[in-house]
Amino acid sequence: ENIEVIPVWKPLYLQPLFKKNKYYPHSPDESISDKLFAGGLCLPSGSNLGIEEQDRVIECVRSVIGDGSFLTRTF
Repeated sequence: ENIEVIPVWKPLYLQPLFKKNKYYPHSPDESISDKLFAGGLCLPSGSNLGIEEQDRVIECVRSVIGDGSFLTRTF
């Protein structure tokens, strides 16, 4: 559909600049930032995105995920 989608930004603690800093995950067994990085997407969201363009992106996402009933919140 020619809609630019990019992966969610790499968590800061994985950036070379912060490699010596301590990372505090959500809980000892769960890192929400890692989950989002592994499966999240950034959709177009610029302030210059018109209503028609927003609606087109929304409809394209809906066509892929339907009503979202298969989705479960994991974080």
